Amino acid sequence: WTLYPAWEQRLSPAGYAAMIYRRMGRYAAWGGLRQRPAQTPREYGLALGQGLAQEPGGWRLGRWQLGAATPVSQEKEQVAQIASAYQAASYGARPLAEEDRSRVRSAWQGIKGRLWSLALARRGRA
Repeated sequence: WTLYPAWEQRLSPAGYAAMIYRRMGRYAAWGGLRQRPAQTPREYGLALGQGLAQEPGGWRLGRWQLGAATPVSQEKEQVAQIASAYQAASYGARPLAEEDRSRVRSAWQGIKGRLWSLALARRGRA
């Protein structure tokens, strides 16, 4: 879900990957999993995947369960896909294709609920 789907659609695949990577980092930071200044996108992707694996899965709001439906191995893969696309877009020699945008979008749809869940759980513990 986004407030600006038409604007996002006008971004190049590289611009879209960068936007999603930054968004993933922001949501993860809200949940306590910040990127260290010296980490590369690949290193951060690995660290974030490990961090998510160590966190309890999901957050409850009444009868609703948020962010617990995706297996840990799939979460790691989704984070890695986003980080890899961002790294390729920022430092790679070839431009990203529309298929790369689709993979990033799919990975983001899979992981963003878990990141929100983590942020809400952390807020509830504070």
